[in-house]
Amino acid sequence: MSAQKLAIFDIDGTLTNTNAADEHCFQKTVSSVFKIGKVSTDWSAYKHSTDSGILYELIERELKIKPAVEDLAHFKEFFVQACEEVRNQNPSAFFEIPGASKLFPHLLGSAGWKVAIATGAWKPSALFKLAAGGIPFEDIPAAFAEDAFERKMIVQTAQTRAKEVYGVSAFDKVVYVGDGTWDLKASRECAIGFIGIGSQSKGEKLKAAGVKDIFFDYHDLPKFISALESVCS
Repeated sequence: MSAQKLAIFDIDGTLTNTNAADEHCFQKTVSSVFKIGKVSTDWSAYKHSTDSGILYELIERELKIKPAVEDLAHFKEFFVQACEEVRNQNPSAFFEIPGASKLFPHLLGSAGWKVAIATGAWKPSALFKLAAGGIPFEDIPAAFAEDAFERKMIVQTAQTRAKEVYGVSAFDKVVYVGDGTWDLKASRECAIGFIGIGSQSKGEKLKAAGVKDIFFDYHDLPKFISALESVCS
């Protein structure tokens, strides 16, 4: 029996080129819905670098309250609307990371890997970004900010759902692919492999944190898959 291998992917900056748009829309929505002024977009400065973790931390710190369920629903709706507005004005703000749209079919096909998504984004905005970037996400097991504040738990939830979807009792190798140091932190906490996606400052931060395999994009799929195979989990 062949080894069961799972590659889990973040979204913003990993599958879609949406980091700048995401930061802009998050700030705009926090201001519009909760009347909180300009907030730091250094996501590493927050206890949990996820939409749920960041939003709750901001609200509790700035407003001294816990958000109501209807407030969160309104936030997500407004956030997606803000993303739609940015995309209408600048479609390139929601392009795929080059080669990402071909990644899942290739991994699930001849490469022999299963795939899943683990993102710190809210589900409605995450699915919008994937669709806008042309990423084929239908039937792909995924976990989102609704599932947990902590990215580690989101990654673990994605693994659990992947086992259910693919009918696998356990994976022999699991690798998380992400662009942030918080993604690396989650992979280490989950004791799984990690591959970095990022250029310039993102890539330099990951390199400084000890990541050896860092890619700008997915143009060279054979090289990327070779890295997946070689990463120890």
